[in-house]
Amino acid sequence: MSVEVKEFTIDDLKDILEWLRQDNDGGEVLDLLAASNHLYAYTAREKNVMTGILVSWQNQFHPYCTYMKIINKRNTDHEAIGRSLLNKLIQDEVTFPIQTSLWHSSTK
Repeated sequence: MSVEVKEFTIDDLKDILEWLRQDNDGGEVLDLLAASNHLYAYTAREKNVMTGILVSWQNQFHPYCTYMKIINKRNTDHEAIGRSLLNKLIQDEVTFPIQTSLWHSSTK
């Protein structure tokens, strides 16, 4: 399996909307992408099909952390996709500690 990770572009929005409509999961990703404080946004694709997205941001409550959220498409290799997206974030030399939450529905 080969995962291609690239920076989010406005052209990816159509795929994200279709995906969220099918999965009914992660609607807040659109809010994060639209927010002025998001730092990085990447998409992961397998065979030219979007399989994951990572969005990172900062907030005033913990200004010395980089928050991130990864959402994977259902029935995909969550570990490989998540690893690929996180590696891209690390490669872009994030200077603050990375913080995330794990939801009970995302045990993989």
